[in-house]
Amino acid sequence: MRIVTQVTLLARSAFLEQLEEPRHYLSKKHILGEGVSLPVGLSVGIARFPQHVSEPKNLIAAADEALLRAKREGPGQVTVYVQEL
Repeated sequence: MRIVTQVTLLARSAFLEQLEEPRHYLSKKHILGEGVSLPVGLSVGIARFPQHVSEPKNLIAAADEALLRAKREGPGQVTVYVQEL
């Protein structure tokens, strides 16, 4: 395995670990008042420039596409943008 690939995998792993605490917190029911609770979920879509898009103006659209895929896959998902061929 190339060193760049290893560093990328470590960085991705560290990033996903950083998401675990908020995901755990948000997965609990939050009490708003007497008898009223609010379930909250977290879905994340990730896109990076220039790895995933060649133009910065396309970054938000790519991240949004990844977010929509995360939502389709179910609660609590984190997905990375994949360009369709």
